[in-house]
Amino acid sequence: MNSEILFFLLAGMILVFSILTVTTRRILRAAVYLLFVLVSTAGL
Repeated sequence: MNSEILFFLLAGMILVFSILTVTTRRILRAAVYLLFVLVSTAGL
């Protein structure tokens, strides 16, 4: 049960941060969001 919650939490984070990476206009924020996407993907 806990692993399913963690999976969906990480999947949601990947989805949100990947959208923010593409839509933000500031390059530093895009790099930070991309870092969060990569860390969340590694957590899966």
